[in-house]
Amino acid sequence: MADIHFAPDETWMFRSDDDGRAYGGFTWAPTHEWTTAPDWSPRPLYGGGLHGQSARYHGNTRPGTRLVLCAVKTSEIVCIEPSRDQIKVPRARIVAVNDEALTFFGNHVPVALSLGKYAHPLPAGLTSIGGALYLEGYNYPLPAGLTSVGSTLYLEGYNYPLPAGLTSVGGYLYLGGHPHPLPAGLTSIGGALY
Repeated sequence: MADIHFAPDETWMFRSDDDGRAYGGFTWAPTHEWTTAPDWSPRPLYGGGLHGQSARYHGNTRPGTRLVLCAVKTSEIVCIEPSRDQIKVPRARIVAVNDEALTFFGNHVPVALSLGKYAHPLPAGLTSIGGALYLEGYNYPLPAGLTSVGSTLYLEGYNYPLPAGLTSVGGYLYLGGHPHPLPAGLTSIGGALY
């Protein structure tokens, strides 16, 4: 696990971007420097802040070339309504990217991952993902020890077999022409199978 610490008034926010460039071309400050949203609005709607996922609100993510772990002030978090699948903040500080950001969580990443533009393998010790997992365009096999995905698993355009030990998908499972059989031990799908 990465050696990352937060101040007593801070917590983490997880997000993805394109090597520092976010939605609309906004550029984040370098790692360990605070980035401030120029359009901050405390209204609980999309827009008007820096967006990401938290331990409680982890249902929506954009594909990006890098995965980013940020420090945010706990008192500044606004939950986006009505979806409640993201948070936004007026400022954030990047503390880790890519593998270091993922290994901060140990073997369970509690957020959704959209890996279509991500050009790195996931950590070998990863056993579960708490949110959705979108794999369209992802060019690496999933870790062999992955046993569960907490929400939707989207496989259209993913050309690797799923790990043999995968037993549970908490939400929908979209196959979309996935060219491999499902693991023999998959015993639970929480939503519809497409």
